Amino acid sequence: MIDIHSHVLPGVDDGAKNLAESINMLQQAANLGITKLYATPHAKKRIDWVQMNAVYLQTAAEARKCGIELMLGSELLYDLLLKLNGDELYHYCYKQTLTLLLEFHSQIVPPRWEYTLSALRDTGYRVIIAHPERYRFIQENIELVTTFRRYGAMLQLDAESLMGKPWDRTYRTARTILKQGFADFVSSDAHNADMYQQYALTYKKYSKYWPKERDVY
Repeated sequence: MIDIHSHVLPGVDDGAKNLAESINMLQQAANLGITKLYATPHAKKRIDWVQMNAVYLQTAAEARKCGIELMLGSELLYDLLLKLNGDELYHYCYKQTLTLLLEFHSQIVPPRWEYTLSALRDTGYRVIIAHPERYRFIQENIELVTTFRRYGAMLQLDAESLMGKPWDRTYRTARTILKQGFADFVSSDAHNADMYQQYALTYKKYSKYWPKERDVY
């Protein structure tokens, strides 16, 4: 299995607090059969990539002991995307690709998103929208997911969202996206080891609808 969205790197955001917690997360992921995992630290402001790569290399060595290939990307906030120049943007992609994991604010429709997605597509970038089910503007207008796809974007659901209560808007939106076949990825978005248990339960419940296994490219 491949997990394209996690916060497994220690001490860089609100995910793993230290290397011991990172190792615990990696062990839990390996127990579920995950063999390739992408660390996607939050990028709400510019990242110091020298420091981030040092943390990544240390964690990747521990991942190999668990039988996991750890790759590096980021979860790029739309606000920061608009501030980056072309030379900077490449560093925020999944490494060795031109694919971005893009996050929006939960309550605000991103300004000029149609232009931005078109410009990224036309310059060779591919966009994966992180957890669209959590955005209020999509919860209120589910048809936007098909519009995003028309602009070339892919969609990544959080496993946790699919295990909510029936009255929860995030749960209902995630379930609709998954069952209508619009989800390209279901990921852990793991911030701690327990979230991999949630991932396992989600897979068991929704295996019939689970998107076909794929990597970023």
